[in-house]
Amino acid sequence: MNTLIVFASCCLLLSLQAAGSPFGYDEIHSMSKKYTEKSEPETAWAIPVSDSSAPPPINVSVVTNYITTEVQTLAQEAEITFIGQLCEQSKGFEVEVTVLLNNNPDWDPSVGVLYYYVVDDPNKGSSAALCNNSPGGTPQANCTVKAWPSNGDIYIKGHAGQSEAVSFTLSVTMKQKAGIKPTPFFFDKSPFRNLERTPSANNPTVYLSQVVTLSSIQPLGYHKSALLAFTFCPTPQTGTRYEVQSATSATDGHSSYASYICDKLPCVVDGENVIAANGRQLPSNIVQTESGTWKTLYALIVGWGGVWNPPKDEYIGHFIFDAQTM
Repeated sequence: MNTLIVFASCCLLLSLQAAGSPFGYDEIHSMSKKYTEKSEPETAWAIPVSDSSAPPPINVSVVTNYITTEVQTLAQEAEITFIGQLCEQSKGFEVEVTVLLNNNPDWDPSVGVLYYYVVDDPNKGSSAALCNNSPGGTPQANCTVKAWPSNGDIYIKGHAGQSEAVSFTLSVTMKQKAGIKPTPFFFDKSPFRNLERTPSANNPTVYLSQVVTLSSIQPLGYHKSALLAFTFCPTPQTGTRYEVQSATSATDGHSSYASYICDKLPCVVDGENVIAANGRQLPSNIVQTESGTWKTLYALIVGWGGVWNPPKDEYIGHFIFDAQTM
């Protein structure tokens, strides 16, 4: 383009000189220069490139659940103990225990109920209970500890009433309070605890399975990331080596996600701490580690797509998350 302009300017100069133009060389050269300058585009059409790095991931708190994986059935006045191994991570957490009676949703004692209490040491009895499900004498489904008092595991000791075949399931929810951050956990001693007495058919012991979830649906902007931290603790059922599987699922029908699991920080895409990855942008993204003695893990979730949000001027997706041992 510039070559064409210079060529046209030269032709104009020669024509004016040949015609005996009253303009001198300096005047003609000045006119040519102005013509050339005006011919340059006033606005650059190149796409600007930002040198800013991606924003850091947002930290998302998780909820740790301990659940039975089978229906429990107790004979008349039979006893049972449930153990949730907390990996010394739950001091200060709010703990809620819930029992679902399969055949007695109204908790009518004449139909059969479960009486239980919660302690943080296997050698503690009902007098040291942190909560029980019959504080006023009437049994109910729930029992809540506002702040877990120690690094001890949770022991739920229960017994059936004077009705036969009490069937139920049980779940424990550990909610992290604001200001409490999980710390990396290392097995400096055997992860299996000794009970105050040997389990028998009349007093079986059930180790609860751990599932990590979110307390609510999590929003995440397009090409932004979220970081979740959680700790798994082995049980006699899992052994000291196990796989961990996580699932990230869209709830809005417009977003998809990639997910990465790390065993230490920093947890970044293509980083050396990534132990499992699924970089395919899927509405339900599942990733599973290899077998190992996994302790504290970190999940990095990267958002793709979403619903357009005019006030925030960006696409925002919404997802739920869960992780468990396999």
